[in-house]
Parts: sequence; C-alpha cells; structure tokens
Amino acid sequence: MGRLAAYLGPRTSVSALVEGGSYSLSHQAADHPDGYGLAWYPEDERPEPVVMLSTTSAARAAHEMDVPRRYSASCAVASVRKADHLPVDPSGAQPFRAGHVLFSYDGVLENFEEVFLRPLREGLSDVQYRSLRGSSAEELRFATWLDALEDDGADAMATALEKMVERVNGLAQEAGVAASFAVVVSDGSCLVTLRT
Repeated sequence: MGRLAAYLGPRTSVSALVEGGSYSLSHQAADHPDGYGLAWYPEDERPEPVVMLSTTSAARAAHEMDVPRRYSASCAVASVRKADHLPVDPSGAQPFRAGHVLFSYDGVLENFEEVFLRPLREGLSDVQYRSLRGSSAEELRFATWLDALEDDGADAMATALEKMVERVNGLAQEAGVAASFAVVVSDGSCLVTLRT
C-alpha cells in the first residue's frame, strides 16, 4: 500500500508535490518507508516525462529533492510506497512511464498471486508481455492499461482505465476476492484519476 499525489495547473516547484503542505507525501512517508517516485513534464522540446525512483523513504531523502527543487512543471505525479511483503519487487516502483504517459497505482488485490497474476499476464499483448520486468501487481495493471489505451487524450486514458478495471473486477468477482485501488494517469496536458 502507498499514497499518491498528482498536480496539474500553473507551473510550480516539482518538489512541492512531495514536500509541500501540512499533509505532504514526505510527512506521510514515515509510515511508507519502502521508497518513492516522482515524475514531471519538464519545459523542453521532449514529450516524455522525467521519472525519479528511489528505494529510500521520502522522509529521509531530503538531499534527493535537490534536483526537483530546481525545476518547475505544470504537471507532476508522485507516490510513496509500503511493500506488503519483503523483498520489495523493484518492478513495482512508480510512477510508470511509457512514452509520454504516466501511470501510478495504489491498492490491494486480495490473493494476487493465486487469483490475478497468471490471468493478467496471459491476457497481455505480445508487446506488453515482453516489456514486463517483473511480476508486481502494479506493473501488470500498468501493462493491462497500456494494452487498452488506443489513442491520446483524457477520453482515451479514461476508457482504458475503465477496461482495466473491468478486467480486474471480473477476475475478483469470479474468485470472490476483494479488489480496491486508486489510479492516476497523465499525458502531461491532463490528469485522469479513478478510485474503486
């Protein structure tokens, strides 16, 4: 389990998404010690976001924030995580990036290995299957979402999220287990969020 944050608006310090506010991600990171991720769309000619991933707790990573403190962005996504079991699967580090899109997920799929792992992997396209670096629940949902993503823009991202949720909820209902999660996706010009 972890925590997510996302920002879309006037340009602001990238680090503010992690450090800003009285209930910031870095403040919450004391209870989420297994790392953090931060991604933003810099003001340059490239559409791809910059992604920073760390296995250090955001609460202890003040020196790592030196880079994002120097940049501003109008769109950023961040997360802190607490692994359900050790060792931490590095393939679950978020936010995930594919080209110009970002994906960040938090939630629980009850009995993940027994109920969801194999069907989600087997349901992937060849392209997404070959792109997997591990077998984390987060990475599999990201790949499932990418397979459903057919176009650019908020509507296409939302439709792909709905398809991903239908797939996951169908497996959960069939097995009689719980599935609850929150997701944030972005292409730099819009954010789409979903909570089940």
